[in-house]
Amino acid sequence: MYINLVLQLEILLVNLIITGLLATRKYKIKTTVISLILFTFLSVLFYFVLNPDDSSRYYHLIAGFTFIIPLILLYKESVFKMTTIMFFSWTQTMIISNISLSLANIIDAKLIILPIVFHTILLAIAFPLIKIFAQKTYKVIIEGISNDTTKLLMVLATILFSMSIIFGYFISGDIVIIITLLLLEIANISVYTLLRDFINKSKTVISLNKLAFTDSLTKLENRFSLFTNTNQLIEQHIPFHCIYMDLDGLKSVNDTYGHLVGDKYLQYFSSAVIKSISKESKFYRIAGDEFVCITEDVNVNIDELKSKIVQNFNPELNFKGVSIGYSTYKKDGETLDTLLGVADSKMYKRKKVR
Repeated sequence: MYINLVLQLEILLVNLIITGLLATRKYKIKTTVISLILFTFLSVLFYFVLNPDDSSRYYHLIAGFTFIIPLILLYKESVFKMTTIMFFSWTQTMIISNISLSLANIIDAKLIILPIVFHTILLAIAFPLIKIFAQKTYKVIIEGISNDTTKLLMVLATILFSMSIIFGYFISGDIVIIITLLLLEIANISVYTLLRDFINKSKTVISLNKLAFTDSLTKLENRFSLFTNTNQLIEQHIPFHCIYMDLDGLKSVNDTYGHLVGDKYLQYFSSAVIKSISKESKFYRIAGDEFVCITEDVNVNIDELKSKIVQNFNPELNFKGVSIGYSTYKKDGETLDTLLGVADSKMYKRKKVR
């Protein structure tokens, strides 16, 4: 009874440390640690009250499941994500525990202290490796997947955990079981490593995609994105206005204050327009001082928009104005090139009038 208790407490300690590395605390570490110690104390107290002799090998599984309660209360992760983290950690410690018990049984089943010795030594050796794997592989996985994918990850973690229980608890320990458990751990590591590599490559693709569609200075979407998004509106025959904007006096800002201030001027203008347009609008930078707004707002008023831009421009720099022209899908053309040409022409006419 006491031997089993020591073994389970060793496993619990490792599992709680790994969970702490992978999850985000709601409270200070002192509060979290004290709460988990109190819950562990209650679990141990219940263990002695229950006095589970023959069933003690299964008791810690049941007790372990109850730790989902304090973990959900103490950490920010959802039930699905926290369960996934728990099963990941348990799978590692269960495999190590079952290997150590099988080794002790093969060498000398009657020597009571042997299971604790093997168990402690193997856990001490494996813990740094589990910790590194959790931080460099599993953390990447749980931080890089969506909520829907978390459910699939939980299914995977549950399967691996269940297999470790089946091989470790319901099949008598011998050298074949030890080899099987080792192979299971190799499979476990391989699956999670593949998932990590897939997520890292997906992040790279997303980053490259963002670079391809985004202007690095203003963080607005660029000309390529403008054509991609607007052609989708045209394919669906959704009505929209194409508003062409050309900044006045950007060259004089660059010549007078330098390009760093000129870059800041462009950023201030971009921010002012974003604050001024409606939710139905998208704003793009297509060239140095040229911008385009595509809006599905049929009631857009160019003079009002211009006034809002002036109001929202950062007063740190003197706003020198913007020339605006616009065109309407179908009325002025049915391709983006045509609409841009019409809007550009109207913009220059308004500029000459001023």
